[in-house]
Amino acid sequence: MTSITDRCSSELILTSDCSGKNCSANLWDPVTGSLRHQYRAADRSHTGALGQASLQTLRDSYVIGADVQKSLLYAWPVNSQLMVPNTRYVTPGRVTALAASPDGAVIVAAIGDTICVWSTCNGELVRSFTKHYQPVTRLVFNADGTCFASGGEDGLIFVWLLSRVANEADFEPLSEFNYHSKTITDLHFGKLNASNRLYSVSLDQSCRVYDIWKNQMLLGLVFDEQLTTVTCDLMENNLFVGDIKGVVEKFNLREPPRSIEYHVITALSASNDCITLLTGSKDCMVHMWDIASCQILLTLKHQAPVVSAFFTQDCNNFNDPKFKPRFNISPLNKAPTTEGPVEIEGDLDYTDGSDFLTLSSLVDDNIDTSSIQAKMDKIEIENLKRKLQNCKAELQKEKAKSEEVGKTNKNILKNAVNVLFDNDAPKAKKAKKTQKNK
Repeated sequence: MTSITDRCSSELILTSDCSGKNCSANLWDPVTGSLRHQYRAADRSHTGALGQASLQTLRDSYVIGADVQKSLLYAWPVNSQLMVPNTRYVTPGRVTALAASPDGAVIVAAIGDTICVWSTCNGELVRSFTKHYQPVTRLVFNADGTCFASGGEDGLIFVWLLSRVANEADFEPLSEFNYHSKTITDLHFGKLNASNRLYSVSLDQSCRVYDIWKNQMLLGLVFDEQLTTVTCDLMENNLFVGDIKGVVEKFNLREPPRSIEYHVITALSASNDCITLLTGSKDCMVHMWDIASCQILLTLKHQAPVVSAFFTQDCNNFNDPKFKPRFNISPLNKAPTTEGPVEIEGDLDYTDGSDFLTLSSLVDDNIDTSSIQAKMDKIEIENLKRKLQNCKAELQKEKAKSEEVGKTNKNILKNAVNVLFDNDAPKAKKAKKTQKNK
């Protein structure tokens, strides 16, 4: 087994728990287990606790997160425990999901069922749109930042091309998947080639793998418990899923799953060297594991259940007291201030890499699926029920729009009658007076 000093040499660990006590987020050294930094909320009257999986990095310059209760985003320079001074990042509502593009040019946040896209350089609201029927629970960018995926309580998953969202008035998702029957609890993009694999887990006890360019589901895996989080290693050889009963399953598609730990899993992350797994759980612990042996290498204790834990690239900026962020994050506008497309700094070009990884690279005929057929049938029935609920929600939205249009037309007609009456009233009064005089 590789010694702890020889692994994760170029990575650090970022974590946060649901208490926000003392700080909003922590930065750890994975080799020594020592605490490098604590990122604190400026308002001491408020805990500054972050929402589930909202902790993010903006390139090599900032750490950001969404407040679990207030309509606020927090931002810290990577080398400072103090927030960006004299700036408040206010959102239109409480953020339920958050993601930042790899180049730091874009922040995407979900406010209930509405997705908002901001340009970080000027704070401009690039787009605000609704496609989900229920609140969005997860947002995630692919490795090159050309697209992002959204998953919600409605069981739906959409993949959005950033170039379409930014530049087209009437845009449609790149792909959409409706194979889950319950809430999407986590999404993860692979990092190979053009990041064409998307992984999802749900409370319906299933994990799905998709090709986003072909709009195709490649694989469905069913487990015994509701699933809470998913990740894979850099080479996408090993898939890891965590469930609500606390079991982390390792699945390489050619061997039976292996169990790793037994606490409610809230976060998973694999190191770049593909030999170390990071887990966060509701028992207030973050563990670092050797993937091959399933042995714990390091434990980081927190004061409350963990809501975020992941490996991040180490750089001198974290330790350089003189470092200044390479770009500024402007306050976020709550509404568009310009008409037409908004310029986003960054590369929005994309390449279809669907031919690189195909269905054949995922499926093994030796996998026994006979024992899960009953579960698959149950999920399919629940999926149909969920689709019916979504159809009802769509009809209710259309009905509300029709009623609003009818109400508006009624008001217009009423105003028109009032105007005509006001214009004709003096004439009628004058005619009546003339007739009376005669």
